[in-house]
Amino acid sequence: MRLKKNRLKPYKMHKFQVIKTEEGIKREGYSDEAIEIKAEIWPASGRLQAEIYGERLNYILNANVEK
Repeated sequence: MRLKKNRLKPYKMHKFQVIKTEEGIKREGYSDEAIEIKAEIWPASGRLQAEIYGERLNYILNANVEK
C-alpha cells in the first residue's frame, strides 16, 4: 500500500523497555531517545470497531505508518 505524502506527518515514538534505576530497582518505562516516524493517524470509528471496543472506542486511534 502506498501512502500519500501530503497526508503523512512526523511523530516521535519512544521504545518501551525495562529501566534499571541507580538503586538497582527494575521498572518498566519508555526510553528517553525518540525515533521519528511518518504516519497518517485518525480516530477509530465504524460498526465493527464499536462492537469490539465499545466505550473505549473514543480513546483509540488508527494509523498507517511509512516503512
